[in-house]
Parts: sequence; structure tokens; C-alpha cells
Amino acid sequence: MLVLWLLHGVTRARAATVTGLGRATVQRYVKAYKDGGLDGLRHWGVTGPVSDLAAHTEVIRASLTTTPVRTIAEAAARIARLIGLRRQLTQTRVFLTGLGVTYTRVRAIPIPPKKT
Repeated sequence: MLVLWLLHGVTRARAATVTGLGRATVQRYVKAYKDGGLDGLRHWGVTGPVSDLAAHTEVIRASLTTTPVRTIAEAAARIARLIGLRRQLTQTRVFLTGLGVTYTRVRAIPIPPKKT
């Protein structure tokens, strides 16, 4: 919406710079507005890239909840063993965060020293 408002006084290139978008994106916004008005912009329908792991979400979640892993490296190895897709640690961490998998911090319980 801001892009369309800016276009009343500046060029498309300047509107792209001000909003932090690319000029091609501003052009797509203008085309969507011309084709469908404000509803055309509201129902943009553009989704970002989807991980190949998303198709196997339930299998991965079930495996990680039945026997939790200690590290991301262990999770990546288990996912590779389960479904055959090998991913780097960062990609695995992002995917597991999207699933809602959180870290459980495990620490030793301090025991007071024995009194002699």
C-alpha cells in the first residue's frame, strides 16, 4: 500500500529505494493493483521457498518426539537416515525451529557435599 501511495509523487525506482524493495517488485505491485485493485494486492498469494523436508514433517516429528536427539548434528543425521535427504546444520536448525522443536537444557543437579 505504501508503494502505491509513493507512486503518486515519485518514480518507481525511487519508490523501490524508499521501501527497500526491488524495482521489479514495485512493478508487480502496480500490475496486481491494475488487474484486481486493492483486493488484487491483498490476495497476493506469493509464498516463499518451501523445504523438501516439509513433505516429511510428520515422520520427522514422530521420530524426534519418541527418541529426542541431543544435538543438531544428530538430528541432521537421523533425518538423513529416515528420509534420505541430507541437510547442513543451519538448514536443519531452521527447519526444526519451524516445527516448534525446542532445546531442553539438561544440567546436573547439584548435590550438597556430605558432612563428615
